[in-house]
Amino acid sequence: MVETEWDMQRRLTLHWKTNGALLGRNKLFLATWEVMVNSWRINDPHRHWTEPSIDFLFLDISGNIWLVEIKRYVKSPRDAWVALCQITHRAVELTKTYSLKKLEFAFRAAHSGQHGRVNASANVENASLVETHQAFFELDKPVSKDSIGKPSFRRVIGAKEFSPTWSEVKSRFDSSGLCILQKHIRSTYEISKTAKEFKRFLKLQPSEVQPLDYPTESWLLPELNLSGDT
Repeated sequence: MVETEWDMQRRLTLHWKTNGALLGRNKLFLATWEVMVNSWRINDPHRHWTEPSIDFLFLDISGNIWLVEIKRYVKSPRDAWVALCQITHRAVELTKTYSLKKLEFAFRAAHSGQHGRVNASANVENASLVETHQAFFELDKPVSKDSIGKPSFRRVIGAKEFSPTWSEVKSRFDSSGLCILQKHIRSTYEISKTAKEFKRFLKLQPSEVQPLDYPTESWLLPELNLSGDT
């Protein structure tokens, strides 16, 4: 049976919840997943799913936020442009609405198990995100609450395979201004009713994208332990 993107996300969630994740030299703590913008609720097909969401949200040891969007494969230039537009839109919207209170709400909601993927846990209801982060990294003292989410959010596209054109598209995306990128998309691709990520990206303003001062990162997922072990 072919593993779907949803299957892969569920398996990754179980693995990362237990073990954390390693992106390059950065050890990451899985704070939450399927966070919707702008409400910060968890995307749940049985409850609420009316807003776009981000696949995973991690914290590093310093409290920086890493947003990760998962794709099974990035096969074509169009796939690459869509993924980059998607992660950038989510980063912009979550940055605008971020507060530690909202992040803590999403952390408890996801880890409680009430939205699937993980087993229900009553202990999470009153859990502290900061203290859980401290325990995960074995820190002598917790990070300052004011430092969590500062500076801008990191953007990551994770996939089992990237096409040879991915690096070229990513380089162009990271080095060009918003207006140039939007002009390229309009002139190259049909903006149909189903092209939701293009439409969202085309509505962004330069002032909204400017705070995203880190380039997009690539995450080749086969480097992780994806054998099914948790």
